Amino acid sequence: MVSETAPDFSGHVTCQKLKEARIPYRLITDSSIYALMCRVDKVIISTHSILANGGLIAHAGAYQIALAAKEHSIPVIVVSAMYKLTPMYPFDPMKLNELLAPTTIMNFEEGDCPENIEAVVPAYDHVPPEFISLYITNQGGFTPQYIYRQFSDQYSKEEKYEDVYNI
Repeated sequence: MVSETAPDFSGHVTCQKLKEARIPYRLITDSSIYALMCRVDKVIISTHSILANGGLIAHAGAYQIALAAKEHSIPVIVVSAMYKLTPMYPFDPMKLNELLAPTTIMNFEEGDCPENIEAVVPAYDHVPPEFISLYITNQGGFTPQYIYRQFSDQYSKEEKYEDVYNI
């Protein structure tokens, strides 16, 4: 099953690639993820970045998927390269986010009254480490609790302690 991943609908691109590789798939809407999670035996997602505490920043909707998987006791596997490891901690996940234009989720017709509507459209979700079962990287598989060790191996002592928010 592949979620459509609105509002950019990158799930459609994934389905096209699976079709070309002759891999069976089923495209589902984002709103049906929880209802269909009972039919899944593992969840595989990609990530934008892996945080130093073992959490991650991923496409919008990843938190919803991870939450449904945890509720159904389904393991969540994150596929990523080690270059996405970052020394940042999620003190304020909105600082690590990008806000998209409201028109990405709402279309206004002439005569609509958009001044009474406020929409916040984050590009990414923060997924805490307790929702992740395993990271599979180009250097092997790691649990979220072991990411701190990879962080130590990847960064020098000076890089670890500098203020990453002021770079």
